[in-house]
Amino acid sequence: MENFTDWLQVSSLLIILTVVTVIFVRGITLLVRGKHSAVRFGLELILFFSVLYIAIGPVLEIVKLTGFATALSRLSAFFWWISLAFTINAVLSRFVWSSLLTTNGVRRIPKLLTDAVGLLIYAIAIMIVMHYVYGESVTIILASSGAIAFVLGLAAQPTVQEIFAGLSLNTTKALRMGDFVEIDGIYGQVYEINWRSISLKSPNTGSLYIFPNSAVSAKTILNFDEPNHLFKYWVTFKVEYSASPDLVINTIAKELEHSKFVCRDPKPDFNILGLTEYGTEIRLRFYFDGDDPWWPAQNEACMAIWSSLRRKGIRLASKRMMLASGDEFDLNPWVNDDAAAPNDNCMDQLSQHPALQYLPAENLSQLAQSARRLDYTPPDCVYLANTNNNYFYYILEGALTAYQTLENGEEASIAKFGQGDIVGLDAHYSKYGLQHKLQADSYSVLYQLDAQMLKSFITDDDKTATALSILMQSQRETYNSNIESHHDEARKSAHVAHQAELNLHLREHVDEIFDKPLLHKVIHLVRPRKREQDLLRAMMSACALITASRGEVDNVEEDYLRKTLGSVELFRHIEIDECLALYESNVGKILADKDVGTNEMMQELASISGEHKLCKITMGIAYGMASANSIILPDEQVQLDKVAEALGMPTRIDQLVALVQQK
Repeated sequence: MENFTDWLQVSSLLIILTVVTVIFVRGITLLVRGKHSAVRFGLELILFFSVLYIAIGPVLEIVKLTGFATALSRLSAFFWWISLAFTINAVLSRFVWSSLLTTNGVRRIPKLLTDAVGLLIYAIAIMIVMHYVYGESVTIILASSGAIAFVLGLAAQPTVQEIFAGLSLNTTKALRMGDFVEIDGIYGQVYEINWRSISLKSPNTGSLYIFPNSAVSAKTILNFDEPNHLFKYWVTFKVEYSASPDLVINTIAKELEHSKFVCRDPKPDFNILGLTEYGTEIRLRFYFDGDDPWWPAQNEACMAIWSSLRRKGIRLASKRMMLASGDEFDLNPWVNDDAAAPNDNCMDQLSQHPALQYLPAENLSQLAQSARRLDYTPPDCVYLANTNNNYFYYILEGALTAYQTLENGEEASIAKFGQGDIVGLDAHYSKYGLQHKLQADSYSVLYQLDAQMLKSFITDDDKTATALSILMQSQRETYNSNIESHHDEARKSAHVAHQAELNLHLREHVDEIFDKPLLHKVIHLVRPRKREQDLLRAMMSACALITASRGEVDNVEEDYLRKTLGSVELFRHIEIDECLALYESNVGKILADKDVGTNEMMQELASISGEHKLCKITMGIAYGMASANSIILPDEQVQLDKVAEALGMPTRIDQLVALVQQK
């Protein structure tokens, strides 16, 4: 009976201490969030309860309340141990979870594991308090803890099973947040990993599929994001035995040289799987970049197979006799001249085009009679650049895009054409020649017309010649405009690449400036280093000047700060919430009083002007903030120039990258 009473007493104390711990930790967590360093605040709590523990006895003796001394001493000791556990947890969060195990501001370790470590730390602290502060027997404490755990385990056996299954999945790293996986035939992106379940978000429906951890651990997981970001998939098809397998493979491979979604490098590969009762079975395997283009890539692969074989007169194998499907090549204009015959109203359609409307009816009739009605399916090309093309084309239906290969090897979309347009005349009526390829964007039907015939018709027809000249000039202007737009986009892409390179070198400067021995880091927890504070104020001042030039703080700018400070690994040395709070405060000061606020920010920049590496880091962050919304506005450029002048830095990003590369 006595043992039961002791057990009940210890269990009650354990429950009370656990509840108080939860309330206390939750309260101080809310108190420090976004305002203070959790590590520093934890150390201050330890110091406070240490002083309180030492002072309780003498103070209560002076006020004649010694009867409360034992209870209050135990209570202060209890809070001292809980504060120590809070500080240890904060140190792990700051220097391990959010630093060593973080990439670009995103934790690589699931919250499930960090929570488990935190709970273990607090559990150890409570047991120490019960034994060393309240004098309870270790045996009874363990028995009570075990009994309570046993009761809770029985009550929540399924939950406990899910927790351990979740821990197993996380330790093996079979899947991570953001990975695209297939579990039990369900495909989706890992949306959440928690104590009980794993959620997959379907890219097809947007719905969440929730799997218990135990069910996932027992299933085969297909992870599409490992070992690299390229996805690989396949389609199989059969061709009739009359077709050479080598011809089939080469035909499809050539078609996919102009693919948009299927990767051209690495190239698709082909496998002959065997000779079946229906025909030669072939597998096409292809790569695509991530989940987004999955269906477009698969569609493109299937259309390339169908269209390229159809144009060669190669049949896909099918149960033709059983299906009574007849001969589909009767309707194939690529192998059947009757199917390629123009419509009865071909002449009328041609006469409606501005460049052909002046031709005599006799000439239009001859053009129409010579026309062939052909169809194209993506990724078919109507013609390629720098090739001999004896035809021009009138678009009956569909959409096509012209692509020109630039000097740097990139393909630029220079024009889009649709129903009623004429294309392909460049080779015959433009001094620039045929410099682009024309590719189908969707299923398209075109009239193939004799260019030499048209050329003979306009020899003595000034109106048609003038109309064609105007058409060619208009198309050339469109080409040039779109090439310039492509260059603009290329410059933006180059800027993004420069920014990434800049961040890489800034990270090296950050490591060189701030990475110190462990003892220095411990001292810093109590007394922050001045250089960190100077850098923090300078960066947030520069960013505030740029942001205030276009108005209030928005989500894009905050996201930029979070991402960039993570990519250059400043999270190890500076609290992100402290950064954002200072940044928003500085923007508010400038908007409230432009002159006073601007002067204050410029003084902060001037304070680090002698620290060359700090200036490089600040300028790099400022430049990224100016381009956070893709385009640097004139007012932003003015502020960026001011920041550069104050720091003695260049404003062109390529010059800044070159400077930052220098040690």
